[in-house]
Amino acid sequence: MSPQITTMQSNNTIQNVLLLDAATCVVAGALMAFGSNFVASLTSIPAPLLYWAGLILFPVAALMIYAGLQASPSRPIVWLIVLGNIGWVAASLGVLAFIAPNTLGTIFILAQAAAVAVLALLEHNALQRSGIAAA
Repeated sequence: MSPQITTMQSNNTIQNVLLLDAATCVVAGALMAFGSNFVASLTSIPAPLLYWAGLILFPVAALMIYAGLQASPSRPIVWLIVLGNIGWVAASLGVLAFIAPNTLGTIFILAQAAAVAVLALLEHNALQRSGIAAA
């Protein structure tokens, strides 16, 4: 396989992962922001925390969509997304020290943190394989 074809496939991979990440942000954001009281009643996670965390995900999704729709996504933007995902995972784990969710709430927090960690890893790996220029 030629290097050019490999680079195109890598760019398609990173674009697809970015768009998948954006879709998960929109779905999770809608669930947490617009269903915050319902989710809070099931998980014992404070509704305001769910609401604001959910709202934060919409501009993040917009950035991911922007990057994912580029023919060759900006390397610094993709790195920002990867680092943001790592930060989200750290904050998700850290919040457990400050709130007292029930078992379902703990599972909710850990499951979404694990999903975001997987997306960060996929984005990182795709970025490493891509031919995206450094600037």
